[in-house]
Amino acid sequence: VNGLLLQSMQPVLILLLGAAVFREQVGLPQLAGIVLSISGALMIILGGNLSALVRFEFNSGDLVICVAVVVWSIYSVLLRKRPAVHPLSFLAATFVVGIAMISPFYIAEIASGRLIENRPESWLAISYVSLFPSLIAYLFFNRGVELLGSTATSLYLNIMPVIGALLAAVFLMEPIGWYHFIGMGLIGAGIVSAARKSGQAIARTYNSGPGS
Repeated sequence: VNGLLLQSMQPVLILLLGAAVFREQVGLPQLAGIVLSISGALMIILGGNLSALVRFEFNSGDLVICVAVVVWSIYSVLLRKRPAVHPLSFLAATFVVGIAMISPFYIAEIASGRLIENRPESWLAISYVSLFPSLIAYLFFNRGVELLGSTATSLYLNIMPVIGALLAAVFLMEPIGWYHFIGMGLIGAGIVSAARKSGQAIARTYNSGPGS
């Protein structure tokens, strides 16, 4: 829950970074979209009991999530400065940097004897993470930032609690509560509000020619 709460604040951080780095002018629709989206995410994450925020306790694991949120926000904002290369080439370069940074930790795990178990479940999990969250999700997110901008695209991250609740209902038979519907409505309204300005950006991108 703490991780989801911290991640729901990511659109605000991306908005602030965009304003600080690129002097972006944020309109009222975008501000309203962020407020609605975060409110909807909190409604789902906290099960409709927003007073639970008072009992929020910060622990060492949350610091890891905070670092990840900050790094991802910086990545999202700076995407507009990426070189004019093929999306797959840019993604390959990103993977090379990621492998270089994570290799020392992976080597340390191997040295400590914590090896991947050679079972079908392990390889299926690795295959899923490699294909969907890593390759496809990054390609789509990078393109989304190119078309919508980092602020509007970040609002879609708050759809994750919605998808999580729906998947839990389908596969784990968990009940859907009234707060899920309110949260979905707020998140949807937030995305629609922020998309007013972003729709013009998409039109400009497509009208600029095949090179876009």
